[in-house]
Amino acid sequence: MLNLLSNTIQPSTFFAAEKGIQLFRLINKNGIEAVVTNYGIRLVSLYTPDKDGAMDDIVLGYDTLHEFETKNPFMNAIIGRVANRIANGKFAINGEQFEVNTNLGKHCLHGGANGLHMQIWEVKSANDRMIHFYHHSKSGSEGFPGNLQIDVSMELTDEDELKINYWVNSDRPTPVNLTYHPYFNLTGSSSEQIVNHLLQIPADKITENDKEDVATGNFIAVDDSPFDFRMAKPIGQNIADAHPLIKNCGGYDHNFVLQDEAKTIPFIAAKLTEPNNGRTLEVWTTQPGLQLYTSNGVNDIGKGNVTYGNHSAVCLEPQHFPNSPNISHFPSILLSKEKTYTHQCIFKFGVAQT
Repeated sequence: MLNLLSNTIQPSTFFAAEKGIQLFRLINKNGIEAVVTNYGIRLVSLYTPDKDGAMDDIVLGYDTLHEFETKNPFMNAIIGRVANRIANGKFAINGEQFEVNTNLGKHCLHGGANGLHMQIWEVKSANDRMIHFYHHSKSGSEGFPGNLQIDVSMELTDEDELKINYWVNSDRPTPVNLTYHPYFNLTGSSSEQIVNHLLQIPADKITENDKEDVATGNFIAVDDSPFDFRMAKPIGQNIADAHPLIKNCGGYDHNFVLQDEAKTIPFIAAKLTEPNNGRTLEVWTTQPGLQLYTSNGVNDIGKGNVTYGNHSAVCLEPQHFPNSPNISHFPSILLSKEKTYTHQCIFKFGVAQT
């Protein structure tokens, strides 16, 4: 029996032996605890301290496996094969046309309805600091070409970092763009909105979306716009702005351009601060983009029978740019059989210095 900090999550509800689904606990010397299931590598809970040392769960979610299986499919899960939207579920590789699963109207979102978030991952090894996950994604899965060998490690360090490393190999050219999708609320009370969280993103531009929230290939400077987070500001300051890209999705659901290409050494992509309890979250990545999503229009019942409403969480998802298979001047996400896709994301927890 796992000894979890949560009073509502029961480990027995996440063990499904017939499916191979299990629950795992990571804990560091400072008492930070991450609870993870191998169903979609989902974070079930994540406890971090505030300025007074109080430990609270800072991610939304559900108390049972059944709810994760039947409700919000992407909550706190690994995302792929291709994160974000692919226009019309179509792209070409070397002149060959492919059509993939369309699960958002006529578009493909986050790798399709049965993407990596829905898979039961093999656990190669696990202890209280690190878990090594593995999945073989067969060629043709959701319409994508190539057999993928995917390794993902999740490590909780004594420096209060949750490190996620990805390695992918393919036997033929195929697009790959993985990310992770935690729903953060640093108040530790998921009934509260995240509009007062202070957010900083060092990006000078975003990728433009059309009316269906699909990337057009154009860039928009953040100057004098609701998308300027170069200096920390409350997320809610412009969340109801009249800007058409804000109005179109009822808040933020946009890709921020961090770099011109992927890097090998992680750099800071965002810093989030809860001003009342002092909790901070830094996001470090090797990816060129960061999707900011503010849980627009959410209406759900989550852990402890709490109602999750509009803007109840913020997602900060390191990624390549949306719709990259169809936009040649975006950094390429095409993985050849000679190369290995690698990506590191670090969520670093802390407390603001007063």
